Amino acid sequence: MTFRQKIILTYIGVFLLFLALMIPFATRSATAIMYGVMEERANELIAALKDAPNEVALITTLKDQKPTLFYRVTLINSKRQVLYDTHTKRLLGGSLTRDFPVQHKEVLEAFEKGAGYNEEYSVILKQDFAYFAKRFEFHGEPYVVRISFPLRYVMQITQDFKIGFVFLSTLILLLFSVMTWIILNYLTRPIQEIISAITPFQKGTSQIVPEIKLKGGSSEDEFGRLAETLNALSRKIQQQISHLIEERKEKELVLDSLVEGVVAVDRSLEVIYANSSALNIFGVESPKDIFQGEPNKLKKSSLERLKSCQTEGAPLIDLIELEGEGSKRYYQRISVPIKGSFGAILILQDQTSQHRIVEMKREFVANASHELRTPITIIRGFAETLEEPQLLTEEQVKGVVDRIVRNCERMTTLIEELLLLSDIEHLPEGRIEECDLLELLPKCRELVLEAWPEAEITMDAGDLKEALVFGIPNLLERALFNLIENGVKYSKDKEIVRMTVKDRKTAFEVNFTDFGIGIPPEDLDLIFTRFYRSAIARSSKKTGSGLGLAIVEAIVQKHGGRLKVVSALGKGTTFTLTLPKLFKKRIS
Repeated sequence: MTFRQKIILTYIGVFLLFLALMIPFATRSATAIMYGVMEERANELIAALKDAPNEVALITTLKDQKPTLFYRVTLINSKRQVLYDTHTKRLLGGSLTRDFPVQHKEVLEAFEKGAGYNEEYSVILKQDFAYFAKRFEFHGEPYVVRISFPLRYVMQITQDFKIGFVFLSTLILLLFSVMTWIILNYLTRPIQEIISAITPFQKGTSQIVPEIKLKGGSSEDEFGRLAETLNALSRKIQQQISHLIEERKEKELVLDSLVEGVVAVDRSLEVIYANSSALNIFGVESPKDIFQGEPNKLKKSSLERLKSCQTEGAPLIDLIELEGEGSKRYYQRISVPIKGSFGAILILQDQTSQHRIVEMKREFVANASHELRTPITIIRGFAETLEEPQLLTEEQVKGVVDRIVRNCERMTTLIEELLLLSDIEHLPEGRIEECDLLELLPKCRELVLEAWPEAEITMDAGDLKEALVFGIPNLLERALFNLIENGVKYSKDKEIVRMTVKDRKTAFEVNFTDFGIGIPPEDLDLIFTRFYRSAIARSSKKTGSGLGLAIVEAIVQKHGGRLKVVSALGKGTTFTLTLPKLFKKRIS
């Protein structure tokens, strides 16, 4: 078969298939258009009704719309009662009642899904109707507007549309077929010339692209032979493109897996690549947005560094500090020029954790030195006083010795707490065992009462018989003791602490509530810092190293728990301790 014969047979088949598919398509299209028209009318009515202040005004508004309506409209409230109907009331007069809820399919569907359509015979109006119902919200209640068209008009419009649509589509297809036939006849003339020009490549006489034979099909007509030649070229080009794309994807995957942010720019500082880490650091979604928009410290300085490294032709390294959400972040920024003056690469390494570790070590050494220096200074001063015992009475000597002993005890306690904090970081898993909070809490209560016998410490566990968790008993006991002791220590007139234990499905929650001096809002984020004591705590003249809550937090975190605090200055404080039930995760 020649190419032209194939075209003729193809168009005959397409034409028959088109007619077979067009009729049901035209029917669905006509129905969809009628549905859309009815929905649009319903939306217009709803827009006019929504501004009504009440239900009476709603009905009045609908009555005012009646002169402009050429279809039947029914208004139904949330109880599915008919409030108003543009036609039925005129026909039924006083017999129209709201006592019976509407059960029509389209109304029920509208209340359930938002819109409903149905075709049904109307007993009142003695003919078939097409019904469309649309739900809308009026003062927080669902209402429904139902629009009715005589079904015979809908069917007539659908039929007319279907005939016109099929006729017009057929005419367009015929015209298109004629035009295509003319164009194909015109275009096939130079095809033989194109094939003759690239025949050496097709036959393999040219080494630019190897010969590729098409498998299956006919290559006798012009387009078949052209397809073989073009496919040969296409396959080779596609192979090369696929290879390049694969290589690029592999490089991008490697770069994208890095935690460091990587940004590549060309000579004009236009971004040509950025991995996901870089996008997160710059706070953008697309590489092209990295240096766009409102300039900030990171964008401005990074552009300057990239420009400088290209100018100097050497890598540049610096540390940049950025304000994050509630904390600062530190990045080591490396700007490297690409060889051949093709651009530059920016690398951002997050150094925040290392910087914080250094700062914490520096702060810890400073605080520990300060806390140890004070008792040592006091001990030294009193020791120097004892060098001249003849100047002191026996009672004064005893007082000096007592102060030396107290400061030694203070220093011992401080060292023990520092060692405890260090030990918590390296807890062995073998020490973990099953613990009952309902047994530990009374023990801690008794220990606190030994120091403060007048304190009022109560515990409420409701109906709980046990509160089992996995942990290290002596550490959990230390954390619970510190929280109870803090509540008693910082009470005002009478030492009162209320403890409650609650079951939270996957965890147990223990609340420690006191009615003491409270914690200033600005200190709430700092009270768990080592050696930190708020001004109000210092002014209360209560002794303490500032390590108690830091120890509690470290113990709770090691046991997979959480510690929260809520406080009102002058009214009291509540610490909430949450520990998972039977926590089996390695503590390390």
